[in-house]
Amino acid sequence: MPILVLDESTLFTAFLGMAAAHGGLRHVVVTRAGKIIGGLRVNMSLRRAAGSGVEGVTLGEVANSNFIVVDESGAAFDVIKAMSKQQATMAIIVSPALPGAAQTVVGVITKEHIADTVAQSVTLYPG
Repeated sequence: MPILVLDESTLFTAFLGMAAAHGGLRHVVVTRAGKIIGGLRVNMSLRRAAGSGVEGVTLGEVANSNFIVVDESGAAFDVIKAMSKQQATMAIIVSPALPGAAQTVVGVITKEHIADTVAQSVTLYPG
């Protein structure tokens, strides 16, 4: 699924409209002046909260700031280790940027992704 990179001033309700137009999105990376300041994992709880009268709430107000940024060339184990060390709930994966250029977001890894992958490997290789 695509990942939108949006400014912190974007209204959450506007984001939900964009997500619907893209056939549903699970993640959004939030920026301020082109710099990553957080991310969101858009789940049903967050959608319900947004539907219950939170008009005017911006992505900057609800973005998770408990994240790390890692280069796409990093090994999965190193990403997991860095997330654990920093107690991050999300790793935002970027491609290397030229000096002075904004980073290009290429993916997101959450703790839920890691847990799901471990659970699938246990199912594939029962002991």
